Amino acid sequence: MSTVPSRHGKELMASHDMPARAPPPRTFKPLLAAVLLLGTAAGGFLLSGALVAAPLSPWVTGDTGGILGQVKDSDDNLVANATVAVAARRVRTNETGHFDLPDVPTGRQVIVVDTAGFKQLRFITIIAGGNPMRYAFVLTPGNGTDTTNDVPNQANGFYTCGGLSVVFSAVTLLGGLFAAQRKRYALATTGGIVGLGILPLFPLGTVICLGAIVLLLFSRSEFQ
Repeated sequence: MSTVPSRHGKELMASHDMPARAPPPRTFKPLLAAVLLLGTAAGGFLLSGALVAAPLSPWVTGDTGGILGQVKDSDDNLVANATVAVAARRVRTNETGHFDLPDVPTGRQVIVVDTAGFKQLRFITIIAGGNPMRYAFVLTPGNGTDTTNDVPNQANGFYTCGGLSVVFSAVTLLGGLFAAQRKRYALATTGGIVGLGILPLFPLGTVICLGAIVLLLFSRSEFQ
């Protein structure tokens, strides 16, 4: 007996075929996430430039900063009444050798520590704005001057952070471009996650990236 369905049977089977699945409606969420990620990436590239320029550009971190710390001698004894100066700003250490000097100029500066019976210490450093920077100075008995240049160590730190910021910003930029095209959802989301590390000291940057990640999570079905 033949099992070939009749023409009528074929028509009946065709009438029961599942309709083609309609594509999900497009929303503004991926585009808004893309805008947030691209803005974060732009901020990251600006931060990278600022970090690279910081060692030689006082304007990068603001006009003034602050330093604080303690002065001791080579035998670990506290040195009271020593003068700590940066440019025209100066202060003396208290009885426990501590000092606090606000409103000093930023950028490459020379901290001069001087008191009777000890060599003058000239400490070349990079002073940034924001929270006061802490130092521990050790004076050597005698006459003359001791000079310490800490700029190369600090500059390398700035350059390293600047390089990492470039890498993070590039990944975030790619994530924003993929989000705008609604392609490669995993890479778009990765861009948002990596963007969290671009501006760790800038709370708004973290909030922006979290917002982008949430928008991407709620628009997963729109990606190819």
